[in-house]
Amino acid sequence: MLLEIVALAAGYGNVGVLRDVAIDVEAGGITAIIGGNGAGKTTLLGCIAGLLRVTRGSILLDGEDVTALPAHLRVERGIALVPEGRQVFPEMSVEENLRIGAITARARDAAGQSFAQMIELFPVLADRRRQMAGTLSGGEQQMLAIARGLMARPRLLILDEPTLGLAPIMTKRIFALIPELVARGTTILLAEQNVHLTLAIASRAYLMENGAVVLSGSGPELMTRPEIRRSYLGL
Repeated sequence: MLLEIVALAAGYGNVGVLRDVAIDVEAGGITAIIGGNGAGKTTLLGCIAGLLRVTRGSILLDGEDVTALPAHLRVERGIALVPEGRQVFPEMSVEENLRIGAITARARDAAGQSFAQMIELFPVLADRRRQMAGTLSGGEQQMLAIARGLMARPRLLILDEPTLGLAPIMTKRIFALIPELVARGTTILLAEQNVHLTLAIASRAYLMENGAVVLSGSGPELMTRPEIRRSYLGL
């Protein structure tokens, strides 16, 4: 198992958000976390990336307890987060945004190769490489954010609401891209509100409500569950 979340609890100040969350992420697959606003998805991803403090429980990466490791050391070990809202550097060029993603020693050594791969994988970025990132469309910025995360050469790429606010055509492009990333050797942990498209590609999925996991199974299994169809698919 690449990543194991064991009985995790976390929150903000005295406000608890996560309650005994347990999630497994297998290498070479797409693990999805679904749920509505306020379910705790972003909080969980922040804990995995080392941006939020865990109050109880464990985060294991390849069996190593990384719960207390700072965020930069988790990046060194192969965890990269593409946060909600894209968060590119608007006054830097596309190429500068990409190259700054190669922040680990391992990634810096292969930065040229990685850059060439990103240009191949995201042709629109090749056309925009000298353009300021802040002038890109929302979908292009999301492509750039994902490519920048990949520049760190992660074993686990965490995507937090990658299609939020995007037009339907760009949403479809993002969901077509994710399986291709897995085919290239990157494990994906995806948090999304687009439940139908997410479950269609997920090898494993977890439904979160009120800070806890309430349902889990393969993507196709969850697609057939009455509570998912009624509350999240409108069927």
